[in-house]
Amino acid sequence: MSSKRVLVITHPQHRPDRSRGLQKMGTENDVWRALKKLGHIVHIAGVNENLDDLEMEIDEFRPHIVFNLLEEFLSEAVYDFHIVSYLEAKEIPFTGCNPRGLIFSRNKFLLGQAANSMEIKTPKSFLTGRGFGRLPKVSELPPFPLFVKLNREHASLGIRESNLVRTEKQLKDVCRRLTRDFGGEILVQKFTAGEDVTVSVWGNDTAEVFHPRQLKGGNGVATARLKFSKKYQRKHRVSSLEYKGTSAEKVREQALSIYRHFDLSGYARVDFRVRDNADPVLIDVNANPNLAVNEDFALSARKAGWIYLDLIEHILELGSNYRPRV
Repeated sequence: MSSKRVLVITHPQHRPDRSRGLQKMGTENDVWRALKKLGHIVHIAGVNENLDDLEMEIDEFRPHIVFNLLEEFLSEAVYDFHIVSYLEAKEIPFTGCNPRGLIFSRNKFLLGQAANSMEIKTPKSFLTGRGFGRLPKVSELPPFPLFVKLNREHASLGIRESNLVRTEKQLKDVCRRLTRDFGGEILVQKFTAGEDVTVSVWGNDTAEVFHPRQLKGGNGVATARLKFSKKYQRKHRVSSLEYKGTSAEKVREQALSIYRHFDLSGYARVDFRVRDNADPVLIDVNANPNLAVNEDFALSARKAGWIYLDLIEHILELGSNYRPRV
């Protein structure tokens, strides 16, 4: 293993060399520590406002590869692809998904439409919010219960238990709250009961799919607290376990198909809702998912024999070997 100069880019507030408390327990800290243990020369850059700062960091550090841990740019998640577009145009290797995969996976509504054309089941959906002019009429929607979320956000942003609605008043209240707080497109979907099952995939031209995992506990709504708060997880006995249900092979096949057809690269996590003896329902596709040691992607890789240090090294290799499709 040869030592590389690795430039880790992250939001300024999430720099592992400067942050304190709970922030040091997440992806940024785990990746930073792993890269140092692997013997790489690591430099951290906080990036949010402009590309000039990133260009200066690249000129001074001259990285062999950029480890991309950004989830937003200019304080907007939908701009995350600009950074990797810049790196790709400059022919600077980077980890994670390419800009085309990032753009497509951020639009849950269009992704669902495309998945349906591949005979992958998705919830019946209605798009509202900014640019659509009005809240949906109940007559235009699937029957209650419905689930309401932001169309172009990940990490459960804006999701509370109240996003699961059973009346017209609840629906309007949640849509108004999301419009007020975030202002983006809102996706209203038929709520799918069942188990939360995730499938991790990585690769470039060829891809490997790991065994699915299942989220147990909670109340069926994957809020940010349920996903990221250790205190909440302990209180409600939330845990991530290997999924052993009858749909295990089917969700693996569908996740791999999505990864290939939607031009994803690097690594991703595909989320389903699964009921016994029923077709899996695609809920979301997460390019560049959480890489923390105790999160689903790393746990799935560990089950397949990848210790965390080897996982991080392989992600570097995937980034170094990536070439865009033309």
